[in-house]
Amino acid sequence: MTGALASKPVALLGVTELRKWRDALTDKGLAAATVNRTRTCLRAALELAAAHDHRITNTRAWRVGLAGLPDSHRARNVILDDATVRRLVEAAYAADRQLGLLVEAAAVTGARLSQLGRLEAGDLQADRPDPRVMMPSSRKGRGQKKIERRPVPIPASLAALLTRQAKERPLDAPLLTRADGSSWGHSRRARHRDAFRAVVAAAGLDPDEVTLYA
Repeated sequence: MTGALASKPVALLGVTELRKWRDALTDKGLAAATVNRTRTCLRAALELAAAHDHRITNTRAWRVGLAGLPDSHRARNVILDDATVRRLVEAAYAADRQLGLLVEAAAVTGARLSQLGRLEAGDLQADRPDPRVMMPSSRKGRGQKKIERRPVPIPASLAALLTRQAKERPLDAPLLTRADGSSWGHSRRARHRDAFRAVVAAAGLDPDEVTLYA
């Protein structure tokens, strides 16, 4: 927050100056989602101040001036070059081997987290001249859907890592797991998101722009 805005009594804040503050965040290059999270914190503080002081009657100032930016939840088609993808994979392995396997599998196959989380040890076909996994279909959309599997090629290097991962596991056991052995299930999405955001930041990229497709 600017010094001028911070020093002004809440009761005297206006729509224009609050909107200028919000828009200045965008001018600095912040993503719409980041701007919205930041202005939400300020709005909450102003609402709290108004709730404790009956003299503050200008709630419209921040409800209009700090309105959310549109398209903050729109899916972004962020295209990364091969060198950047390798940097992300390396950062993931440096943070956690199991996370590294997940990120590399996502990068190689282009599959969703929900699909990767349903891969089973029996889906790995590494003893072929052309290693592959039998990838479960996506459950995107409403209603019950029949899960089908289709072959997706993977490089021999990843096949070797996954072979060690699947060793001595039942064929119906999860192929990709967390460090504690639990599956990367879709219901645990928030946990994977936080871990991947840390990896993206470690790779010198913007976590609000680069996400693990889930």
